[in-house]
Amino acid sequence: MKNVGWVILGMLLIVLVSGLLYYFVHPMFGGSFKGARLERMKQSPNFRNGVFHNLEVTPSLKSDVNIVSLMWDFLFNKKTGLKPLDALPAMKCDLKNCRYKIFWCGLATHLIS
Repeated sequence: MKNVGWVILGMLLIVLVSGLLYYFVHPMFGGSFKGARLERMKQSPNFRNGVFHNLEVTPSLKSDVNIVSLMWDFLFNKKTGLKPLDALPAMKCDLKNCRYKIFWCGLATHLIS
């Protein structure tokens, strides 16, 4: 029975690695550039040594934080105040007769008609 678990784990690992390889080489997700697009990229002043460089330094983590402490805080140190205490208010209205319609679709997404 233990062998079945290892086989399933191995298959999942193969699927994961295959998916990542597909993601990194597919033209839609970056891939390798050639022809006119590569020549246009080489004309950019931010393109050096085969990669684009940001004009400003943009670190992925603060200098006093490492990935292990960040993951530990995320997984085990629960923060309060992340959920509303009461139900959020909602208002029913006749959308067909409204002059302006603004729909909040979550985060910073709005539909204004």
